[in-house]
Amino acid sequence: MQLTIQQQQASEAITACYQQLRQSNVVHELFQQQDVSCWQHYPEGDVKDDPHHTQYFYHSHPSKDMDRIAEHGHFHIFSKCPPISNVTDYLVASEKFLQSEGKKDHLTHLFAIAMNEWGRPTALFTVNYWVVLGLWYPAEALIPLLDDFVVDIPGSPFVVTNQWVTHMVQLFKPYIGDLLLKRDEVIREHQAAYPDTDVYYDKQLEITSVLSLTG
Repeated sequence: MQLTIQQQQASEAITACYQQLRQSNVVHELFQQQDVSCWQHYPEGDVKDDPHHTQYFYHSHPSKDMDRIAEHGHFHIFSKCPPISNVTDYLVASEKFLQSEGKKDHLTHLFAIAMNEWGRPTALFTVNYWVVLGLWYPAEALIPLLDDFVVDIPGSPFVVTNQWVTHMVQLFKPYIGDLLLKRDEVIREHQAAYPDTDVYYDKQLEITSVLSLTG
């Protein structure tokens, strides 16, 4: 792909992250020598950058979705609702969000990064609402958030992985936007095919769009 200057800088920064973790990788940095358990969030409590309204965690779990590329686990990447110009424009909100009057579960999922056992990305993908809950916005409201996405937490023990996540968003920003648009298209098509179901909670639909990074 023809890279912009920003994408080229992001690509170089990602390479630098790998070099800094030559004896480890961006996934293992989060484990901090813990025993790895299925479904457990790493790190515990997630990585939260409140000033930049960003959050992420890594975990692994089985999936029955045939679109899921084989993986060790994946990063879930979120934005918090304050950057949205009008937070009431969401299409779906969880019971936890509504009952707490917006004090809890106020994240919106952007995308996920599938990883192999060597800590390298294999795919980018999006998921249906029931997988992540929180707030659901149309792609057009989320794509502008990618421009300012950053995880930068002074003193964080996960500084290299934070930088890696930030630069992955910068490098693949146009493709993430396309994935979000495709996500919404798949949602619409699934709802049309199954009009009697609540598409956002339909567990027949888990993965909504995928971009393989493995060629």
